[in-house]
Amino acid sequence: MKYRYVLLISIISISLFFFQGCSTVQGIMSLQQLTYSIESIESVYLGGVSVGGKKVINDFSVKETLTLALMVSTKKMPLRMTVNIAVKNPNKGMGDANGYNGSATLKSMDWRLLIDDIPTINGNLSKAFEIPGNGQTTIVPVEMSIELYEYLEQKGYEGMANLALAISGLGGGGARLKIDALPTVSTFIGDIQYPNRITIIDKEFR
Repeated sequence: MKYRYVLLISIISISLFFFQGCSTVQGIMSLQQLTYSIESIESVYLGGVSVGGKKVINDFSVKETLTLALMVSTKKMPLRMTVNIAVKNPNKGMGDANGYNGSATLKSMDWRLLIDDIPTINGNLSKAFEIPGNGQTTIVPVEMSIELYEYLEQKGYEGMANLALAISGLGGGGARLKIDALPTVSTFIGDIQYPNRITIIDKEFR
């Protein structure tokens, strides 16, 4: 008799969760549909020289050119930049009895940077980001530092400088960058890791 009572209580509890929380569960499942794109690239520094405001190699001053040439002679060409990733949450939010409002927290994002489809550095987010519901877009800045000479030595000074110029503020060069990522989204029922890695590119939410 005792076991029947426990079983009955369990069935009732599960039924209540199913009927009252159905909209919540559906909303949580849609959190896996967060989409991503490269919004912009800023604070681009090549060999310690700011690339901002420059469009062609001749825009570098004589001093800056000498600095970059010295870098190449020592087989170094560090590139620092901030890649702003736009994250869109298509969930409209339910505002149900459980307080679920469609928001999500991007807890982590294991990423790898590809330049001209060449795999380079990898990393993760420095902190979590709240992604509100109702189709809002949140900018997630990712700071990156890469030794270009290690991966693009064959392109030479001009090739590496032109790459930095192209991606500064995107300027049509965003297509040369891709981010291979595996996001993890946190919800009140636990963390949800994407089943497959995604490719984040310029101007197209994925």
